[in-house]
Amino acid sequence: MVRFLAFVNVSLLVLLLSPYFLRRINKHIFKNKNKILKKYIPVFSKYHMYFGFILLITAIVHGYLALGVVRFHSGYILWLWVLIQVTLGIFVKKKKNPKVFKIHRLIGIGSLVFLIIHLIQVN
Repeated sequence: MVRFLAFVNVSLLVLLLSPYFLRRINKHIFKNKNKILKKYIPVFSKYHMYFGFILLITAIVHGYLALGVVRFHSGYILWLWVLIQVTLGIFVKKKKNPKVFKIHRLIGIGSLVFLIIHLIQVN
């Protein structure tokens, strides 16, 4: 179950980051002309907030099942980082603050870095 949840969590993080990266790819490589990306980016964006909430829940369950307790380690740091990101995402959704939105995006990149660190540490 721990490995399954790990796979689910990585998949959710990829889904959460994909609108950002797909928009960049479409803009810089395809000059905003790729119809397939234009079609699927809104789909990923539509469920973005739900994926974030699901990731928070599945990640803490994954950590608890793996360790038997909640304690400070790389996975917990990653989870806290995602919690901050979800909190900022809620704020952005309600207030439409562009500065906070940029921070929300940067934290997404940071989440990817923390995920890599976590994967290196546990393997």
